[in-house]
Amino acid sequence: MHKTNAEDRYIEKRKRKAFLTYVFCHMFWVLPVRKKKVVFTAFEGDGGYCCNPRYIAEELLKSNQNYEIVWLVNHLEKKFPNGIHKAKNNFFNRAYHLATAGTWVDNSRKAFGTAKRKNQLYIQTWHAGVALKPIGQFRGALFPKIAYLVSAYDSKLTNFVLSNSDWCTNLYPKMLIYQGEIIKTGSPRCDILINKKRAVYEDIRSQYAIPKDAKIVMFAPTFRGGSQKGNRQVLAAYPTLNFSTMVQTLEEKFGGSWYVFLRLHPQLSAQIEKVPLENSIEQMIDVSQADDM
Repeated sequence: MHKTNAEDRYIEKRKRKAFLTYVFCHMFWVLPVRKKKVVFTAFEGDGGYCCNPRYIAEELLKSNQNYEIVWLVNHLEKKFPNGIHKAKNNFFNRAYHLATAGTWVDNSRKAFGTAKRKNQLYIQTWHAGVALKPIGQFRGALFPKIAYLVSAYDSKLTNFVLSNSDWCTNLYPKMLIYQGEIIKTGSPRCDILINKKRAVYEDIRSQYAIPKDAKIVMFAPTFRGGSQKGNRQVLAAYPTLNFSTMVQTLEEKFGGSWYVFLRLHPQLSAQIEKVPLENSIEQMIDVSQADDM
């Protein structure tokens, strides 16, 4: 009973904050919508120049169509190419830039209460296309009420969602609480696995001073727990994988020299100093802060 009351109080608190967000967004509706202005966000502002939004932005930059590109980001030290304006992802900037943009592109949810005008386009690219862990209603009883409300609210704002397969298209209604249009066009971020593969192969090894013939395996653990009230937690004090044994086994089985790239979840990498890497080795490289997975 106490748990239900606490959850209800938290939901009411979030609804009050959402109402203020909604009102504040409307204040900027006195300003005109600029059709060629596109506002990008990744991982609620924690992401830099990354994921599906990055590759959509790249195509806009190549088009030479003079798009006004704004990226809402929590950490202004993140690097972006020329042609993209960084804006601190705070209450004022979000309301102003979203209210005056013709198009929004995101890979996660907008702030609860965000208001969208009729002549604006919201493209949801989502970041978890393969769905290797339960998301949305697939979480069953573990799906918090507030998460359902935020998901449903954001989905009503969305004009269409990008899908990379029939698999995702079939899952999205329950994953995203979404009943709108789904466009099966692929995941923009995955094109790099096919296009310019050799260039990326060489660039990565040069950037991290890895021998050109070395092989790389990525360890990218996710997390679950504490996200409802903003407490980003890991389920273990540090990644429990034995990197030394892993590298030794890979070299014995497949030959050559191997390196492990550790890629923590974006919501955890923002707090990287709180995650002690006690079992790291020389051949384990932490790439959690790199923008693009």
